[in-house]
Amino acid sequence: MLFDKVHWTYIILTFVCTILLLAAGYYIKKKEHKNIFLGFFAWGTFLIHISTLWVDFFINNPVVIQRHSSILITVYFCNLCMFALLFCSMFKNKEGRLFKHFATFVAWGGTIGSLITTFYPDFYMDYPTIDWGTMKSMMSHTFMLIGCLYLFVGKYIKLRVSNLISFFYGLVAVLIIGLALDGILKYTGKKYGLHVTDESPMYIYKGPIPDVKWLTGPVIALFMMVLIFIIASIYEAFLPKEERWYNKIKAFVKTCKEKREAKKLKVLAQNNETLYENKVEEEVNQNQE
Repeated sequence: MLFDKVHWTYIILTFVCTILLLAAGYYIKKKEHKNIFLGFFAWGTFLIHISTLWVDFFINNPVVIQRHSSILITVYFCNLCMFALLFCSMFKNKEGRLFKHFATFVAWGGTIGSLITTFYPDFYMDYPTIDWGTMKSMMSHTFMLIGCLYLFVGKYIKLRVSNLISFFYGLVAVLIIGLALDGILKYTGKKYGLHVTDESPMYIYKGPIPDVKWLTGPVIALFMMVLIFIIASIYEAFLPKEERWYNKIKAFVKTCKEKREAKKLKVLAQNNETLYENKVEEEVNQNQE
């Protein structure tokens, strides 16, 4: 049940653990130690996430393992972010452009996804029991929240409005993955009778709340982008003026204008030089005649 004792305990423990661990992680200075901290929560998220497969296989009944197939094929956005956080922690070059774009998407996607799940844990609402499936879902989302926020706290990436560009690229990839999974699941369901989930992959066609039909994945993604813009804009308001997004745009436009003017002057100078050379050549020809 939403906001019962168990749910409130989950919310409180999530925020207490997140704040304390991120506060401790903030004081880590060496890069290799930061990578270990990030890797611990990335691997922890992944292993806790898939642990229910082992529990059901070894303790319960191997036959029911099929009901957990969605864990391995990332039907849900949070599942995808859990795998993405793991890959993010394994990047060797964490200073490159590819990592920055990828980590920015993971940081925002995993953080917002974890917070949504913390306050709206559909896995607990559908089955309000404290079994390992519920516990692992709570723990894995908390681990992911800490790991994704540490990408900011550990200074792997900077919180900026420009993060929207990387996040948009990531959403396009999510859409492609969701459409591909939808096609695969429909094909395997029709050909082999394999039923993995009733949910739409990445909530593309059907949202997480049955009574709110318009709240699909693309709509949620739009809300996420608006939220990122608001949070990043508030953060940038405390930065020096030259680092704020609108001043950067002004500076970019000014630079483009200056380059255009410089190009015009260069062309004009070349034309004048050509005219001068032609005039000199004409005078030489006249003198020779």
